[in-house]
Amino acid sequence: MDYYRRIDHFGDFILLAWSNIEVNLNLAFLIEFGTPPKVGVKNGVQWPELDERGKFLLEIPLSKRIDFLKHIMAIKKDEISVLSTFQSDRNRYFHGKEPPFIHLSEDGRKRVMDSAYRATKVSFDIVDRLLSQKKAEKSNH
Repeated sequence: MDYYRRIDHFGDFILLAWSNIEVNLNLAFLIEFGTPPKVGVKNGVQWPELDERGKFLLEIPLSKRIDFLKHIMAIKKDEISVLSTFQSDRNRYFHGKEPPFIHLSEDGRKRVMDSAYRATKVSFDIVDRLLSQKKAEKSNH
């Protein structure tokens, strides 16, 4: 992400940020259901493999998965705020609610990229925290 920010590839930066966030929220959702992906190898490359239950769970729309994570308090209120701010910006400029992002000023691009960066970090923090909690739960049993 830092590379795209440094060379001012705004669109690439935002798309990469959102894909990281989605992957991390998917992983958080699967962790909470006890179905995190296993690592397999395909054509010599490590690749996550989901069981049938995990595949089924990821058919649920992302917004519903996020609502579930909020409901069980796997995502903190301040994290929800950071994620929502970026999601709102992303939707506004990439899904037709505002003029396309190419019309954003330099300050506007910087503001949205800062928001994307914070949201991406939060998504990684959520997964790290949930993995640590699950590991602690296992060691206590």
